[in-house]
Amino acid sequence: MAKVKTNLKSRLLGIIYLLAVIIILLFLFINDKGILKYLEVKSRVENLDYQIKKSEQRINKIEAELDSLRTERFKIEKTAREKYNMKRPLEKGLDVKIKNDGSQ
Repeated sequence: MAKVKTNLKSRLLGIIYLLAVIIILLFLFINDKGILKYLEVKSRVENLDYQIKKSEQRINKIEAELDSLRTERFKIEKTAREKYNMKRPLEKGLDVKIKNDGSQ
């Protein structure tokens, strides 16, 4: 009978330890500052870092274009003609329309 009591106590103690471990694990995963929230925030940080790098590349490209516009007269004229449809005095404009009907 003493052996049955010790066996029952050890089983009960094992179940209590198991429940404690399960509760701790659930708390770590479900808590506001838990592992799932950490993974979500980490993913968001990586996404924002990627967006920052893309924006920096775009800024560098625009700065390079701006620098070339400041120094190269040909680039200034080309941009003025293409983007803003500007022309020199007494110069006639030419509009070219491409017909796209699907045939070659």
